[in-house]
Amino acid sequence: MHIDTWLDRLARTAGEPRDRLIAALNTLGPDAGTVFAPLPGEAALVVAGVMSSSMTEQERAWRAAIEPTLRRLDLPVLPPMRDPARGRLDHGERFRWLHGEFTAVRRSDPGATW
Repeated sequence: MHIDTWLDRLARTAGEPRDRLIAALNTLGPDAGTVFAPLPGEAALVVAGVMSSSMTEQERAWRAAIEPTLRRLDLPVLPPMRDPARGRLDHGERFRWLHGEFTAVRRSDPGATW
């Protein structure tokens, strides 16, 4: 709901807010699906019930959920992963920066149990 609200608000605001949203989607869009890149040993994790489905299936479900919103707001649809086998390894510089921001808390205390 949070992201839907912000996407809607930014996409419907003409000028700089919409332009910056589109620029961000174009910049980070190629890396967005890489969070669903297949994991080593994934099949065993699915069989054991640790994961409910494969990362490929999760990516498919995520795209099916987000694409109607992007289309409704006339925003760019996110491109597919360039190479799923390298998805966790090949990121653009801006994604690496963003990932660093997202994981800053975890890195602040390497000994912590999260």
